[in-house]
This record gives sequence, structure tokens and C-alpha cells, in this order.
Amino acid sequence: MLFAYGTKVMFNNSNDRGTVMGWLDHEMVRVKLDGSGMEIPAFAKDLIRLEATDGKGSKVKAKIVPGKRKTIPTPPPRPAIESQYLVIKSLGLQLAFAPVATTDGDIEKYTIYLINDTNRNLLYNVELRIDDEHIFKKDGTINAVEAIELEELMKDELNDSPVFHVAAWMLTTAGPGQKMRKSIRIKPQQFFKKIRTAPLLNIPVHHYRIFESLDYEKEEPEEDLQSYTRRNSRPVTRKDTDKYHRYDNFNLKEAAEFVPEIDLHINNLLNYPQKLNKSKILKIQLEHFDKFMADAIRLDIPKVFVIHGIGEGKLKDHVASRLLQLPEVKTFKNEFHPKYGFGATEVTLA
Repeated sequence: MLFAYGTKVMFNNSNDRGTVMGWLDHEMVRVKLDGSGMEIPAFAKDLIRLEATDGKGSKVKAKIVPGKRKTIPTPPPRPAIESQYLVIKSLGLQLAFAPVATTDGDIEKYTIYLINDTNRNLLYNVELRIDDEHIFKKDGTINAVEAIELEELMKDELNDSPVFHVAAWMLTTAGPGQKMRKSIRIKPQQFFKKIRTAPLLNIPVHHYRIFESLDYEKEEPEEDLQSYTRRNSRPVTRKDTDKYHRYDNFNLKEAAEFVPEIDLHINNLLNYPQKLNKSKILKIQLEHFDKFMADAIRLDIPKVFVIHGIGEGKLKDHVASRLLQLPEVKTFKNEFHPKYGFGATEVTLA
């Protein structure tokens, strides 16, 4: 479906409304959200043009009465649907700040959410202090795959560099686990750059990851001098020195010429793919992907991009499944990118 500039639209999976401000690649448009004034990318297929109906199911344009403002009828309520957020790679425990606008469209405050997209129930404690003055303190339980509303932060308070002190520990059958603590100072310049669609909430927010992993890292016991001397005075073996020869397994020129992205569209892999069925095409794409990742790992490339397109998402899901099985993969994400849109996965290698 095509949308002209200025078209009023509503999102399929929510009641959010906005105005189309322009087109992007991959059948995406820029939508300016009503109330917040924030612009976000969206797939055209996920939008509904706001129109009136004639009572018989046929759509007609809303009429404009002289002297009166154009009105857009409220759409009928939609049946409840299951969340479309699938936790492939958890973001851990997060803080999200959703803008709240006035009737004039100006942002005056932010609703603070605590998000847990892991599969573990947690006990939490969140405290906000401004200029070392206590503002609020919340504690309780947050279940697995749950988002809860904490408090509100006024926009003017951002200028005072508010500090959030967060503590969390797992709730298990054996009792509370090891407590983890972290403090985050909110700086306005960084705050407005940290925008993403919030997991579970499915709305644009200012986003902070608190604990990426809920596994408490135990400190290694200090090594005494006698053990250290014994360990370092024994004969050096091939096994000991393997980690110092990471570059012996490849040519430095090969690493320098390695292109850190691969386009898995079949037209880029084969000259005449028209006669192949979908399963054969997918097999060829994954073979090229496996070889690309093996070379990137062997050459110690820190970051790569896998271009899989959007389509039905089948190739993207297979790529994600394979990445989860590679121990060398530190993180990967499929977020909007200025160059690739939503059609590529960014992979960070350990």
C-alpha cells in the first residue's frame, strides 16, 4: 500500500497514530507520532490509512464541514493479540523512558518502565536521586518477560543529571540469589540518542540496558605467590603458547582484504537462480553464510554484517539460529541501520 506525504495512519498492532513524513528503502516510511512529535521508521504493511466508513463496511473519505475541523472517526476496538516480541537474544534487565506529551504535543515528562525480557523472575530495587537528594524508591518482584511502570521523570529534571541506583537478584526455589548492583547517571545529550522500540512495550522509548546477563560473575580467588611462581616456571608447551599465535593460521593480507559484510540475496550468489526452488535457494544461502562466518572467525574480524533482506523473515530466522550456536559470537542484533534498514543483522565477535 502506498502512502502519500501527510497521510494520517494507525499502526496495526497498537492504537498509536501518526502522519507519514516520507519514504525509506525496503517499503518503509517515516511516521511522525501524534503527541510526541517523534519520527520512527515503519513498514507500510503495518500501517492502516485512517478513513471513515459508510456503515456498510465500505471506506469513504472523511468530509470536511466549512468552519469545522476535520474529524477522524475512532476505529472499532481490536481483539487482543499475542505480543509479537520474540526473545531470541535477551537484552536483560532494562530501564525505559516513554515520552508523555501535552495536548499541544510538547514533551513534559517521561514514564519510567522496568523491563525484564529474560526467562527468570527477579527481585528488584530502583532508587532515583537528584543532586544527592532522594526522589523515589521502588522495590518488588518482576516476573520473567514482564514490563512494569515505576514512576515519572519530569523533562526539566534531565538537566540535573539524575542518578538511578538499581539492584536485582534472582528469585529461585532455593531462595534469593546473589544481588547485582549498578548506578546509571542520565546525561541529556546521551539520553536523546538512546532511542529504540522497547521490548514487550512495543513503543519508542529512551532505552538503557542495566544488566545484560543475570548470571552473577564470581570473583576469582587471588593467587598466592608460591602458586604463581610454580605456574610460570614450568617448561613452556605448545598448548601454553597457542593463544599467542592467533595470526599464524592466516595471511595478514587476507585479513586486510576481508569484506566484513555478505549479501545473501540469491541473485548475488548465483548467475542463474531462476530454476531453483525455495529450499535449494535457502540451502545455498546458508552454505555461503557458514563459510563467511568461518572466515570471519578465523581472521579475527571484530564485527560483520549479514544482509538477508526482509521478506518473510525465514532466512533471517535461520541466520539467528546459527549465530546462537556459535560460541565466538558475542552479540547480534537486527535493528534499523542507516545503510541496511531492517534487512541486515549486525554481528559482534568475541
